[in-house]
Amino acid sequence: MPRRRLYVAHLGDSTLDVLDLDTLGVEANTGAIATRIPLAGCDGAHGVSIDPAHHRAFVACERSGTVVTVDLEHQRVAGRNRVGTAPDVLAFDAVLGRLYVASESGTVTTFATRSAPITKVGEQRVAPSAHSVSVDPSTHRVFFPLEDVRGHPVLRVMRPKL
Repeated sequence: MPRRRLYVAHLGDSTLDVLDLDTLGVEANTGAIATRIPLAGCDGAHGVSIDPAHHRAFVACERSGTVVTVDLEHQRVAGRNRVGTAPDVLAFDAVLGRLYVASESGTVTTFATRSAPITKVGEQRVAPSAHSVSVDPSTHRVFFPLEDVRGHPVLRVMRPKL
């Protein structure tokens, strides 16, 4: 039976912590970190997205303005790419093989992930502080909830070029 894992970016020491959910102590709400993967070249590990089919994780590095690709099988950084300033939230569309990295600067960077290394296919300033992103895997629409556009909250919805 496959192990159940939880992946957590550790901002303080820029590691990707892997928790084994099968060994968590439910009553005590405790659990040991099974593995700590150092994220070389990542300063301020923040958001995480998993590509389970390819045994990879993508981690936004807030202070270095990068996203790192982590090879989960070999527990090492397999690639590093520049993104907008202060990236934090990621969304992964497994069907299209697209990774969206939203940044505090309002810039969203899009990567094609079908091959290694991942390649940047677009970058766009969506709005000031557009740092949240989500993707619908069935329609492939990408959602950007914006806190304040001329005094009102707005949900910006985009479709990727196919």
